[in-house]
Amino acid sequence: MAKENKTEKEKLFVVGWTDYDSEYFPACTLTDEVYQAVADEVRDKNYLFGGNSHQDYSGCCPVLNNGCKAAFSCRGWGLVIAMAYNQRGRDGRYDIMCGYMDGMIKPDAVRYPDAGVNFALIEDNGKTYKLVAPTSQYGNDWIKKFEARVDSDELKQLQAGDYLDMTVCDEDGLPFAMDTYKITEIFRGETFEDVIRQADEIYYTDVEYFGYPGDWTKEQLIEQLYKDYPREQVEKNGAVLFRAVAYVK
Repeated sequence: MAKENKTEKEKLFVVGWTDYDSEYFPACTLTDEVYQAVADEVRDKNYLFGGNSHQDYSGCCPVLNNGCKAAFSCRGWGLVIAMAYNQRGRDGRYDIMCGYMDGMIKPDAVRYPDAGVNFALIEDNGKTYKLVAPTSQYGNDWIKKFEARVDSDELKQLQAGDYLDMTVCDEDGLPFAMDTYKITEIFRGETFEDVIRQADEIYYTDVEYFGYPGDWTKEQLIEQLYKDYPREQVEKNGAVLFRAVAYVK
């Protein structure tokens, strides 16, 4: 259930609209408070569109002031529309079909938001964790999207919306560059094979996205990961895989 008695500063509200599959904003947990915040915005701005547009049309996925996007199923978006306009069936319950698809709405009544996010309104409370990339990644053309590590008590504190400050060192161990990444998703397992397999079910996990040469095979990637992070440490602590996007604070 949503936390009660929030101050105005703590209250969730919509700060803009992005694409449903945007990698820049992590998806939030769809609590009662999230539903209400989005429904309030839809009603206040008189928006009206279906769940298919929410998922497929550019700029129809709401971003909240906590820096996360609210990505609903089509039925979930139907509930948002029903809450916004108090649409109920004969049984008194919200009629989610009124916003399930654009086809449930008269074409001349459909109203979309303008795409864009007011970043100044985002209350960014994400933590930052500093990491040093293994020297085996130095000299590669980075297209970093994934960071695989031995898990630890400290890394277990990180969650979607937090940041990784990644320092790249040259072959002599001297700092060469630093980039910041925002964590959008976290996978955990007993081995590197486990976490990569989990990510593979959803995303393209090209080797170059891990910071290693793009012409490597997945077998070479896993072999190198066990060189950078010894197998006995992984067997003891497990593995973690962060999905992240480059970010400028």
